Amino acid sequence: MNKAEVRLTEDALYAVKDLPGRILELQLEVESLRPPAPGSVLKMTGRPVAKTPFDTSETETWGIKRATCHEARELQAKLELNQRIRQCVDEMPAQEQEFVRLVYGKELPRHHVGTKMGINPRQYYRLRQRVIERVWERIKDYSMLEMAVV
Repeated sequence: MNKAEVRLTEDALYAVKDLPGRILELQLEVESLRPPAPGSVLKMTGRPVAKTPFDTSETETWGIKRATCHEARELQAKLELNQRIRQCVDEMPAQEQEFVRLVYGKELPRHHVGTKMGINPRQYYRLRQRVIERVWERIKDYSMLEMAVV
């Protein structure tokens, strides 16, 4: 694994704890971009429909669709990444799961993790490398990885 892959994998691991909140934000954003009813702004407000300069133009409608499409793709990418990482962590041995929980979930410093788990610095780095390699194997083929991590 090169440094960029390690960094991307660790970013994904750190992001897992924040993904549910970000996913919810994106879902709300996608919903806010979609007009409740097709047609004009006047239709959305419930006032009588009339052709005025304030009607939603075709250009605006396509702009809304494009924005919604991008947000929906980002949302789907985050959902899938979250699922892949959680499945991977669930399949790890107990020691590696505890490591992920302490390092990436609680973001404890290395020496606290070592003390809690009863491991020395060399074991810490070996365990870290194993966890990163396992997760990378699960997410490396995901085409929208960079969109999901950002």
